[in-house]
Amino acid sequence: MPENVPRSGLYYWPINPRKARPDVRYLDPNYYLGVKRPDGSWLVPPGYWHTGVDLNGPGGGDTDCGQPVHAMTDGRVVIAGRFPVWGGMVVLWHPSAGVWTRYGHLRDILVRPGDVVTAGQQIGTIGRMATGGYCHLHFDVFVRVPPASEGGWLFFPRGGEEARQKVLAYCVDPETFLAKQAQAGRLKEPPL
Repeated sequence: MPENVPRSGLYYWPINPRKARPDVRYLDPNYYLGVKRPDGSWLVPPGYWHTGVDLNGPGGGDTDCGQPVHAMTDGRVVIAGRFPVWGGMVVLWHPSAGVWTRYGHLRDILVRPGDVVTAGQQIGTIGRMATGGYCHLHFDVFVRVPPASEGGWLFFPRGGEEARQKVLAYCVDPETFLAKQAQAGRLKEPPL
């Protein structure tokens, strides 16, 4: 498939940083211990490695439901749809950066597979997991495509050190990735 993707060299946080804060970080050890609902039942049982960063509004809870989600940089839509656990999800391929980004738990999806997107373009709105929980955006940066045997784009490994090593093989820390773009003067702030 021909790329035909713009190469602006610009990068954006998927949510305006003045309207979001990380609740859960890349390979967060507390997440590995599991996440409980207010009633004490498991939203995410223990043993899952967090592949990216969860961004939530500064007010916490559902204060960010419906907030815009933006493309990190220029790219092409690989996947856009609804999936078990994830709810709405979009995956973008960014040829100029050589990475893919995954945006999970979207309420609204504004793009379709094959669409070309520009850096900072709105691609959806913040929602929640298909299994409940508070509204937030799960954001990943992938350096390799997970194989079907690992769940493909639904990749979210459970287990010990071997599973953790899989995260390190396929994903990088989104905060570190975007910090490097900021150091190079390429990181911009999306609209409020």
